[in-house]
Amino acid sequence: MISNCTQKSRHAAISLLLEQRLHSLFIDVTALRLNKSIVIDSLQSFCIVTGMSAADVKEDKNFRDGFTIIKGIGTKVKYIVLFNEEQKNHRRRAFTIAHEIGHIYLGHKNDSHENEIEANRFASELLMPNIILQEYVKQCSPSVNDICRVFNVSQITAQTRLREISGSKCHCEKCNELLRKFAGLLPFPDGPIITF
Repeated sequence: MISNCTQKSRHAAISLLLEQRLHSLFIDVTALRLNKSIVIDSLQSFCIVTGMSAADVKEDKNFRDGFTIIKGIGTKVKYIVLFNEEQKNHRRRAFTIAHEIGHIYLGHKNDSHENEIEANRFASELLMPNIILQEYVKQCSPSVNDICRVFNVSQITAQTRLREISGSKCHCEKCNELLRKFAGLLPFPDGPIITF
């Protein structure tokens, strides 16, 4: 059974993916076409440009990977997604940015435990859509390293997603539309074998 949290996160990520021009299974989160006013930058660069210190920008002294600054109200809201450029693992950085975009697209107002779970699920679905991963696993029986390479995600993210897809089936129209969109991008040895 898919929880409401998972369903909400999945559908938000799939809707965003359906708006993209995709050329590979590697989702470059910094190149997404977003229908919200979002700027993505490093905390360090932001501090240089604004002349602010990191402590002035982020009150939480435990900042590690990323966060979002929200400016404005109503329909004039602007978001600044900041990531820590000292985090050299580009796969982790991509997940962090996707997580922050998830908070925005899911309408979160705080970092509650439930919102953090939803943003993580959004990021996972955005970087490795459940239905695409299921099809890839079904057709190719890839190793975790294959999944990491094809989707450009960390081993932890790949292993987590493999555990999640075992009991999760979603074949709503949006999922099927995404599967059709990704069909030519799937790295099957004998060409795509897609079932709808």
